[in-house]
Amino acid sequence: MPRKGTRQVARDALMAVGGVVDGHIAYFTHYVVAFDNAKTTKLYKLAQEREKDGFLSILSEKRFFDILEGRAEPSEKKHNPKNDVIIIPAKDPKAAAREAERIQKSVVTNKRMKNMVKYGVPTPEGRVKLDLNALNIAQATAKVIKDMKDKPE
Repeated sequence: MPRKGTRQVARDALMAVGGVVDGHIAYFTHYVVAFDNAKTTKLYKLAQEREKDGFLSILSEKRFFDILEGRAEPSEKKHNPKNDVIIIPAKDPKAAAREAERIQKSVVTNKRMKNMVKYGVPTPEGRVKLDLNALNIAQATAKVIKDMKDKPE
């Protein structure tokens, strides 16, 4: 396991196991890792409020690495009885479940791409940053070439 103590090491470790790293707290945030000096930040105070409401759990750096290394089990996301929602069943529950899963995958994929752009991808040679502009240009070029091949002359 890499040397602990830095946010970058925590990011790399979480991304290596398929986790999503984000600098914001959203509805689907399950855990917030609090480093030693984080207790004075606005984000930590927001996390404390959300933890009281039962939306997420705040993990210490030690507990975070213990969970990643298999020495501890993560706590379940708490249920907040104050925010119970009346659920109106969809006409086709399977279709609604597929759509919800598709949306969640889209959000997670988008966050992973943003993380690769912002923080890069760890490789044995060092950190490599992803260039989305080059990726978008390559995809657009491939689409134009495909359209030209498909177009009858």
